[in-house]
Amino acid sequence: MSFSNDVAPVLLSLAPLYVPVLLAFLTVFVTNVFARMPASARSVVATIVQTAVNAVEQTAAGKGLTPEEKKALALQFIHDQLAHFKLNVPDSVVIPLLEEAVLILDLAKGDAPVQVPVSAQRSGGSALKAGVVYPLETSK
Repeated sequence: MSFSNDVAPVLLSLAPLYVPVLLAFLTVFVTNVFARMPASARSVVATIVQTAVNAVEQTAAGKGLTPEEKKALALQFIHDQLAHFKLNVPDSVVIPLLEEAVLILDLAKGDAPVQVPVSAQRSGGSALKAGVVYPLETSK
């Protein structure tokens, strides 16, 4: 067993604890940084980031892009759009917005780990480990 095989189930089982904290931190950080931007630029930057995340998700579907490649593609799109609108926004502002948009999209799609009661164990397509449902691998 490798280190990642040992740690991944633990991190996923703790996701219901750290995901809300991460969302709260990102919200406070983004709100604090946005407070320093002019009001007209805030909505434009947020819209550009959300549009970039949605565009990358649609264009990357079926292409097998890694999360790092998707992030690079989204950052390139965001920087191009910001340059077009002549907005100078540092990466320290853009990246947390990007991460927040991706997390919200994943939660909306249901890609985040799902916590279920331990008494709900049953067979039929999923394995239950520490209250988190993992899809069973099937051979094709």
